[in-house]
Amino acid sequence: MERFLVGYHVPASKKPKTAIDDKEKRRQYDSEVRVRGFQTEWKDKYPWLSFFMMNGKGKMFCDVCRKFKATGTYVTGCTNFKLDSIKSHSISASHTRNFARFEAMRAPPGHTVAEKSLLSMNKQVVSKLVILFKTAHGLAKRSRPYTDFSWMCDLDEAKGLVIGDTYRNDKRCKEFIEAIANTERINTSSLIENTKFLSIISDGATDSSHREAEICFVKSSHLGVVSTKFIGIANIAKADANGISQALTRLLCNIAGDTWKEKVIGMGTDGASVMLGRKGGVIRKIQDQLERPYIVGVHCSAHRLELAYKDACKEIILYKKVDNLMMNLYYFYRNSSLNRSNLIVSFEVLGKKPLMPTRVSGTRWVPHTMRAISNIANEYSAIVTHLQQIQNPHDPASRKDSAAKAKNFLMMLTSKNALYFIYFLWDITICLSRLSLVFQDRKTTVGVIHSELSAARDILQSYKESDGPKLREVLGRDTFNNQKLSGNAQSFTSARNKLIDKLIASLSKRFEVDEAIIKATAIADLKVWPASVQDEPDFGATSIEVLSQQFGPALLQHANGLTSTDDLQPEWIRFKHLLYARFVDLSEVTWAQVNSALVDKCPNILALIDLVLSMPASSFEAERGFSLMKIIKTDWRSRLKDSTLSDLMMVKLESPEIGKFSPNAAINLWFNKNRRPFFNDKKMGNSAVEIDTEDDVMTEETGVKFPISSAKINEDDDDYLYDSGAEDDFYSDEDETLENRRNHEVNAYHNLLESISDVM
Repeated sequence: MERFLVGYHVPASKKPKTAIDDKEKRRQYDSEVRVRGFQTEWKDKYPWLSFFMMNGKGKMFCDVCRKFKATGTYVTGCTNFKLDSIKSHSISASHTRNFARFEAMRAPPGHTVAEKSLLSMNKQVVSKLVILFKTAHGLAKRSRPYTDFSWMCDLDEAKGLVIGDTYRNDKRCKEFIEAIANTERINTSSLIENTKFLSIISDGATDSSHREAEICFVKSSHLGVVSTKFIGIANIAKADANGISQALTRLLCNIAGDTWKEKVIGMGTDGASVMLGRKGGVIRKIQDQLERPYIVGVHCSAHRLELAYKDACKEIILYKKVDNLMMNLYYFYRNSSLNRSNLIVSFEVLGKKPLMPTRVSGTRWVPHTMRAISNIANEYSAIVTHLQQIQNPHDPASRKDSAAKAKNFLMMLTSKNALYFIYFLWDITICLSRLSLVFQDRKTTVGVIHSELSAARDILQSYKESDGPKLREVLGRDTFNNQKLSGNAQSFTSARNKLIDKLIASLSKRFEVDEAIIKATAIADLKVWPASVQDEPDFGATSIEVLSQQFGPALLQHANGLTSTDDLQPEWIRFKHLLYARFVDLSEVTWAQVNSALVDKCPNILALIDLVLSMPASSFEAERGFSLMKIIKTDWRSRLKDSTLSDLMMVKLESPEIGKFSPNAAINLWFNKNRRPFFNDKKMGNSAVEIDTEDDVMTEETGVKFPISSAKINEDDDDYLYDSGAEDDFYSDEDETLENRRNHEVNAYHNLLESISDVM
């Protein structure tokens, strides 16, 4: 019909649209017309997705992949704001592997796929690992080198224990000890996280490699239970304030992250100027770094006691003579085997146990001085007998040089002034040693310092007016142990009064720096509390005021409904009445018992008590740590790394004793890495083990029950494959066959173990 119409032109036929045309049209529409952007609802389904504006352009990122990768579209920023792009990334192999690693990092011990797979191991594998871990633990507890592990395994095998042929070398022993140490670090991290307040204890020393080492402990109190934990040890290039503060920060962050920074209230040191300097000391650096100016620097009480004793004695002439006598006697017998042998013969003749003179100086604690003095007093008869023998020219042991020295020694030992003063020093050092040992006790809190110090002052003052128990044994005698004493006691009398006066003054001077805070902390010592509220109604009011002024910000930060430190006084009065009503004899009560009874009624006062209990009384833990370091890092092991030394010290200081150690947690932590248990072991007659789903495995060594979930183990293979029965987050049975799903789980499991080895 159209062909008969005049002037009508038939329109050209339309070409059919192809897929390429549709794609090009959509591309042109997206680029020129449609404006795509980030949709916030995407984050509801994909919580790992984040969006940031960079250089005027918006970009999407994957928070999980950015933790483990440096390259990738969703690591550097994706500008393709399409849901398909996000879906493609979520099911990619790279994201799946990174997400599994991320979940493994967040999972607590005992909940990772690797740890669940450990439960699927057969009884023999678990038993072997238990024996190996216990052997490694015992080696570390006894400070033995890693190379001993091999022959110790040989010894276990000779005893009939089945331990396999794998992991029997020093490198695997190091891994076992590292896992045990990391288990203790996890416990320490949990303790720091749960406590409200903590103090840092630090000190420095030179190790066997002649490098400066800094050691760190933390002391805390949670619900009245005081604990001191080893953090680590590290070598530093320069022992200045910056180097020490950075080392301490690094050690604490490695275990507790940033949690510790909000809880520090004190720091215990040995009193060196680099630590306590007001302008540039380590404590000042920590205060400025954490923005907590109320942090208190505690000068070690045991160090201050030692310094007070030396200050008082250095101007006493008779003390210098007696000190030189004891030092020369020590060298006289130490440097000559002949003199030592003859002295032993003198002891045997007198029917006494041989006791050699010890060094009176060069030690850091007063108890060592007391031991040197007591040795001289107890071996007096044998020493005098031997010195008289040496002076006999007809005696075979007599020599001119020894005879001259012996004459001078004998003159001093038979002098009334010297002998009386030695026994007087014995009384003095017994009193001070008792005080020093209290300061060195782990259970001692800073609140005990004031009462113990006051008691020691009273005892010393009484020795000025009356004789001590040791001095009464010799005072007024003209002969002692059948030896005639020469001279008079005038020098002793003047030296006695002068020493006591100077010693009391030195103690007051050394402990007066923070005397107000020390007195205030006395409320944490229940033994000094009055018998009832009526006996001393205002007891502790001044202490609460002093402590609240010093630590007000810290108390408000961790308080339970406390808006002002002024509210502590009414709660303190209420707390005293409740405490006396609940307990009859406070001297027999612990703060843990008080917390269990009254923490709900007086939480802020008990939090203040925890703060006081967290303050260190001394830095003796650091001294003990260095003593242990010198036992472990000897000249033969001077190349030990910081991490290895910290692992050994962590096991030595924090892990249970050998008989009480259970390696299960350490085995779980160690198995989080890609392990093939005992794949080198010799083939057994029937190594393939079929285990039913409902079975349980009980190890004889530990008595621990391991639930098994459909595990199949074949020891002929290089690897053990475990089917833990866990649900897969990324695949379902509807999408894949059971065989493909099993293969995917095995591959994903080994990828997870590889990733965990980097994280752990």
